[in-house]
Amino acid sequence: MGAEVHWLNENKTLIQHNYFGRVSHEDLRKAIEMTAVMLADIGHQADVIINIVQGSIPPARMLTLAPLVEARECSNMRLMVVVHPTAMIQSVVLMARKTYPRIANRVYFADDIFEARGLIAYYNSLI
Repeated sequence: MGAEVHWLNENKTLIQHNYFGRVSHEDLRKAIEMTAVMLADIGHQADVIINIVQGSIPPARMLTLAPLVEARECSNMRLMVVVHPTAMIQSVVLMARKTYPRIANRVYFADDIFEARGLIAYYNSLI
């Protein structure tokens, strides 16, 4: 599988996706479904870090799966932070803010995992 999804902490407040190599449509779909199951199993809010440092997600695959992400959206998901996105992925997310605002407006970008965790910590300190 070109993707793995797991809890990043024992409190189950942070989910991390790690992508490896060229990620297939099926890899993305499974990661989305797994995240929805994990979020449904908890009674509190959680954030998602999408780490694509070692992977490549074609933007077209992201667009075709946007309706699935929106349909599987869980009310307890706060932020999604994409680590090391390409300019094309950033553009796709910015365009998706018009079509899929419930999801795309919660997506942020970070250069590395440490920045992603810092962004999530900062956001959580504001609420």
